[in-house]
Amino acid sequence: MRAALRLRWRTLAAVLLIVSTCGGCVSQPDSSEAKDSLGSSRRTIIAHVRDVAAVLARDSSVTEAGGGWSSCGSAPTYGLEYAGGAKLSGSGSQVDRLRRAVDALGEAGWRKTDVSYAADPRPYARLGKDGQRLSLDTDALRGSDALTFGLRGECVRVTKDQANAFHGDERIDLPG
Repeated sequence: MRAALRLRWRTLAAVLLIVSTCGGCVSQPDSSEAKDSLGSSRRTIIAHVRDVAAVLARDSSVTEAGGGWSSCGSAPTYGLEYAGGAKLSGSGSQVDRLRRAVDALGEAGWRKTDVSYAADPRPYARLGKDGQRLSLDTDALRGSDALTFGLRGECVRVTKDQANAFHGDERIDLPG
C-alpha cells in the first residue's frame, strides 16, 4: 500500500514538473507574418463593410460605420480579429427593412444562413459570402428603430505584445 502511495506521489510530481516546465513551450507566431495577416484581415473587412454599405444605401441611410480589434484567444496563445459594421435607418418597420436588406444582399451574392423575421424577441439575419459572415440585427439601443450590420474577420494568432497594441476602434469612411 505504501509503495502504491509513493508511486502516485511520484507520478503527480512528474506531471507537475512537466506542466510547469512546458508552460512556456508554446511557440510564438512570427510577429512580421502576424502583422501582415492582421493588415490583410482589416483591409478585407473594411472592403466588405463598404460593399455592403453601398448595397444597403439604395434603400436605407447607412451611418456610423466603424471597426475595431477584439481578442479571440487567450494565454498562452493570443489572437485578434477585426470586426466592422454600420447602422441602417430608413422607412418602414424593422422587419420590412430587414427583408429588403436581405433581398438586396441576396442579389449581391450573399446567401442566407439563418433568418428570423419574427418581431419577438427581435428580427435578425445571418448571411455568408466568400468565407465572410454578415449579421443584420436590431440596434441594441433602447428606443432606436435602426438596424445594424456587422462583419467579423478571421482570428489571427499574434504575439502578446501585438495583442496588447492592436486594440481600439476606428471610423470607416464610406464612399458617397
